[in-house]
Amino acid sequence: MLHYLLALSTQQKSESVLLPITKKQLADYFGVQRPSLFRELKRMKDEGLIEIANKKIYIKFISEPWYFS
Repeated sequence: MLHYLLALSTQQKSESVLLPITKKQLADYFGVQRPSLFRELKRMKDEGLIEIANKKIYIKFISEPWYFS
């Protein structure tokens, strides 16, 4: 899922990703149930990788210097 978010980030040229589809459609895209998708998003949030606000996801580590090295 993180690869998908990073690809969207690159496509949108932004650290914050606007999801072009609903979370239900995103779960279908990955072939998982919505609760599984929400658990994974929560895990990434708890690990400090992302922040979530409605359809926008902010990828926190992109701004870290080590990401580009």
